Amino acid sequence: MAVAEVRRRPSRDYPPLLIAGVLLLAILVVLPSSLNLPQSSPSQTLEYAPVPPEDEDSPPPPSGNLGALSLAGSANLGGSGGDAPGGGAGGGAQPGGAGKNPSTKRCVGNPPRQTEDPLSPPCVAHFAGDNGGATAQGVTAEEVRVVVYFEGCATQSGGSRGREPLPCSTYIDMLEPPPPDENTFARTVRIYQQYFNDRYQTYGRFVHFWAYFDGGPTTAETRRADAADHVQKLDPFAAFVGSAFGYISDWEEVLLRRGVHVFRNSQSDRANCCAVSATFRKFAPLLWSVAASAEQYADIFAGAVCGQVVDRPVTFSGMTADQGKPRILGLIRDNRKGYEGGAVHGTLSRDRIVECGAKFVAEAVSDGSCDPNEASAAMASFRDAGVTTIVWPTGPQGGDQCSGLNYANSAAAMAYYPEVVVAGNGLSEITLNGQTLPQQFWRNAFVVTPYTRADVVGERPCIQAIREVDPGANIRDTENISCTMYDVFRFLFTGIQVSGPRLTSASMDKGFHAIPAVSSEDPRVPACFFETGDYTCVKDAMIVWWDPSGRDPGSSAAGCMRMLEGGRRYLAGEFPQRDIADTRRADDPCNRQGTIIA
Repeated sequence: MAVAEVRRRPSRDYPPLLIAGVLLLAILVVLPSSLNLPQSSPSQTLEYAPVPPEDEDSPPPPSGNLGALSLAGSANLGGSGGDAPGGGAGGGAQPGGAGKNPSTKRCVGNPPRQTEDPLSPPCVAHFAGDNGGATAQGVTAEEVRVVVYFEGCATQSGGSRGREPLPCSTYIDMLEPPPPDENTFARTVRIYQQYFNDRYQTYGRFVHFWAYFDGGPTTAETRRADAADHVQKLDPFAAFVGSAFGYISDWEEVLLRRGVHVFRNSQSDRANCCAVSATFRKFAPLLWSVAASAEQYADIFAGAVCGQVVDRPVTFSGMTADQGKPRILGLIRDNRKGYEGGAVHGTLSRDRIVECGAKFVAEAVSDGSCDPNEASAAMASFRDAGVTTIVWPTGPQGGDQCSGLNYANSAAAMAYYPEVVVAGNGLSEITLNGQTLPQQFWRNAFVVTPYTRADVVGERPCIQAIREVDPGANIRDTENISCTMYDVFRFLFTGIQVSGPRLTSASMDKGFHAIPAVSSEDPRVPACFFETGDYTCVKDAMIVWWDPSGRDPGSSAAGCMRMLEGGRRYLAGEFPQRDIADTRRADDPCNRQGTIIA
């Protein structure tokens, strides 16, 4: 079984990972995208993100917000023609330049949108006129500067080209010609730079990327120093993490205090997941997230646990004697240094579940010490307290003793196989993770996950985007690396497009908040909207369960995460009042999210 691996520097102040590549590669796949347009099928778009908002001191944009949106053929889109300031899609312009206005963007669909991705915004096919020039830090009339941050000084292995060295303390300008041996992370940034600039409306500006690979060691001080260096050397408009772990909030805070917009990735990135709402409000409107906030994600997870686990009898335990008995709950939560978001999420999840009447008779707090004796003692205490059901707001990662594998192994060693209910973090609910955990323990697991349904590879927008630029792109590299970054790239470009020609913090804020609060009707599309004072996108999740005999569509080994109700998604508080296992069926479809097995 081939897997992707990264050899980490021994100077790190957190323990080495046996399958660390899983951490490097699991950034965002999924989940959330920045524009959430619920659909009845992947080929139909029922709702669209808003087109750029109207700035008080700028020409009218092509359209208003979603509630009054009228596309091709409408006077609302036409404006005063292709040469008018702020001119947009105009007069039903079609790809290829047909219609009243010239068309410089290859929009698709009816009504038209920017790309084949159902979450892309409505078509703004042409712009000519004054974009306002230097409207914000890192913005000129010609470009928008963006930094993507990566873990450097490691050797990635398991990609299609074998071992690829990652540089140390290095900036790579994506407008410079690539070297013949460019690593897959940098190559992904280069491809997405071309794809999104070609397909999204940026109003005469080119969104110019630099990839930066850090020099380590990973500490709060080195993260802050890197952020200060970005500002000094590049003065960027925006920045986000491509793949880096630990102390990311320290890196972000320096950037935010210097006026840089920071975009967080999906819930699948532990390093970027689950900031508290107060952090977003503190830096508003500079900090945005594909993933839900700690409070929102705790509400989603607690809603599922309260409605489908608490005060119900045991139904899916690996211990026959417990079946049908009242559930007795135990809690495992994370409190590792450098991963404060996960710690806050765990504490809030516990509190929300207690509020609905649950009682935890035992609790274990993992501080990342990697001490197997600590895990063994915790599992023994759970067993002795009669815990039938473990609630775990993060879950175990196979291959990483510091992230829960010790707990799973300890339980298996003492033949303790309780029910396990997890809030997925993008790693605990992937196929590779399930295949590396003890099967008798993990086969009793249900996971609440913001991942979307992705059982047909060719339908995934991230793969379509990469292959549009590079038709020969390796599918393994695309799914393992490129897809993890897609959502945050789309989020950034959506923000730029909905801002209109005058790109400012205020115009982006206005554009994002024009997206209506609509629940998802399709498992492939998350519900994404921004409430008042809210700067995070995804608001729903589905439930999956581990089947040791299932088959991930991309794996040659047994085991997969099967989706309840075909991946049906629920907002916080809307999970049906029934047992979590009630709708489980042996033929539930297997999902294909996260790292693939070759």
